[in-house]
Amino acid sequence: MWAASDAFRVGDQLVGVRSDPASLSLLIRAGLAEHAVEDVPAPPNYSLRFEKRQPGRKGPAQAYVLYRAQCLFLRTRTRVRALRALSRCLSAHARADDVVLRARQLAVVGPSGAVILPPDLHWRLEALEPRLAENGLWLADPPLVEIDRETGELVVAPPAIGGDAAWFDGRSRSHARDGRYPIREWAILGGEDGEVVSPTIALAAVMPMVERDMNGPAVLDGMLRTLSGTRLTRIRQLPPARLMERLVPG
Repeated sequence: MWAASDAFRVGDQLVGVRSDPASLSLLIRAGLAEHAVEDVPAPPNYSLRFEKRQPGRKGPAQAYVLYRAQCLFLRTRTRVRALRALSRCLSAHARADDVVLRARQLAVVGPSGAVILPPDLHWRLEALEPRLAENGLWLADPPLVEIDRETGELVVAPPAIGGDAAWFDGRSRSHARDGRYPIREWAILGGEDGEVVSPTIALAAVMPMVERDMNGPAVLDGMLRTLSGTRLTRIRQLPPARLMERLVPG
């Protein structure tokens, strides 16, 4: 059961959002009030709820979980990050930018640039946020990263659908600041940790995570160009100390 199911007008699309519990539904309705469409049914494009971890499953004991359709899209410990993630997902419907590639990946940024990581590491990175901040590193808002397919830079930008100010105020000190960051490494999950891989191998791993909001050849060409100019490696589900070693520039 869901506490609420609401419809919002985003660009020329009607997007449905289910939510639970009621306190979360109230925040979503308040933050997206200017986009709300009353008395119109909408499909559950996104669902956001507070859940307890199922037995045998890794991750935080309880978390806010964002689904796109029936697929798990993000699991986070913090309500504010969950709301920001929903805002960024809705923004992707409002933006029609043929220059930006969007992929379901994570990004950690710092003075030397960005490291792109698989979404499987999200809950580990959240636990490491204080240590990341101590080393001048910041976690970009999940669940999507945006890449300029012409320059190959990571783009961290405000969402087009901003939500309530409370969604973005009081952000953690380890939240990435808006801007453009050169990508110094792109890591894909599995295999021997630290092993360098070819652009074609990385492309095969990343493409299923890429949002197809532009024509196919443009997506493929843009991703291959970006990956060809980046250090490409494998990464595993590492212990916290080892993961920090991978992220802190030597």
